[in-house]
Amino acid sequence: MKLAVYDVLDPTQDPYNRVKLRSVVSIEQECLPSACIWYPINLQREDVLLTTNSEFKLKLWTVLKDLRIICKKTCLGPTFGGHIKRLLLLNPSDMKNEYQDKYLAYSTGEKVVGIIKLPLDGNPNKTMGLIAHPEKIVDLSSTQDGKLFFTSGGDDFAINIWSVDFAALEDNFQTQETEYEIFSNLLDGGPEGQTLRDLKDFFYYSQIRSKDEHTTKARKLDGLVPLTAIADMMRSMGYFPTNQEIENMINEIKFSKYLETGEQISELEINTFLKLYVNHKPVNGVTKGQIYDALKTLSNDSGVIPWDQFTELLKTKGEKLDEQEIEYYLESLMPNKNYPQQLHLNNLCDDLLGFEDMDGTQEQQEQQEEVQDVGSEDEQQ
Repeated sequence: MKLAVYDVLDPTQDPYNRVKLRSVVSIEQECLPSACIWYPINLQREDVLLTTNSEFKLKLWTVLKDLRIICKKTCLGPTFGGHIKRLLLLNPSDMKNEYQDKYLAYSTGEKVVGIIKLPLDGNPNKTMGLIAHPEKIVDLSSTQDGKLFFTSGGDDFAINIWSVDFAALEDNFQTQETEYEIFSNLLDGGPEGQTLRDLKDFFYYSQIRSKDEHTTKARKLDGLVPLTAIADMMRSMGYFPTNQEIENMINEIKFSKYLETGEQISELEINTFLKLYVNHKPVNGVTKGQIYDALKTLSNDSGVIPWDQFTELLKTKGEKLDEQEIEYYLESLMPNKNYPQQLHLNNLCDDLLGFEDMDGTQEQQEQQEEVQDVGSEDEQQ
């Protein structure tokens, strides 16, 4: 979950120790990084890294002179065939235009290879994929002009050569849909679904709230909400990002035009919020199985955590909460303050967090019952 930065030393000084660790930076909190390359589009002469992770996300990182790394952008990547394991820049020798006609080839862990058109924005119409091998894909490489690239399989002992027709790719990537239509189609129910209606409702309410929701005077809404409203809008949509993820979202919008204009953006409109939500929200929701695994990890495999230990974990692990924050959140979740003595899978999901439709598989059901039995025995003792 961390990115290491090394200095490559002069071989004349020490021919045997040429690599020195410079810094280690955390880039993921909940998933695993899976690939990393330099991002080729560089009009402002920044040092920008492109990373992928196990949750189908592509992230751009600005590397500052002091080697601090700031998340510049997060985009939804291809979601077919598993997450990206390898990235390759096609046509790297074409330097006549640093912005257009750049493509990335990628491979997943098994079967699928594909191409992504740059610049990255999360638009699924700018990606394609196909089944290249029956099972594992070991590596990929390309010719200097990018017109051919090679994939190496595992147990099939095959090396496949793929011809890339950039003109055909451009035709395939063209669409008459607007950006709003493209990203609304990625929501549950599409443009006419309840998810998009909820997103609009929360956005419009945030406008009213930012103009003083308690006033009796006529409000003039300009279609913009402050960046500080992003956290509440995301959580209202059922996506609960960490504080670091919220900071990344705000910085992504705030500095999106800074290098071109020198100005920071303080507000966003609904199309930008729609893109931000689609690109940042998890592709797959949290399951009871994942929550159960987390409980087992925190409780030394018992799956049951005493309430005092639970609140102590909130103070000392991850993004730490202070006493006042814990009290505020718990009162919001359980106003009656009828806190259980023991936390297990069922009362954590149903009573405390209020999750719905998380019944899971039969195996998870059996795990639930087992944990409940253990919790009941402990309470009786």
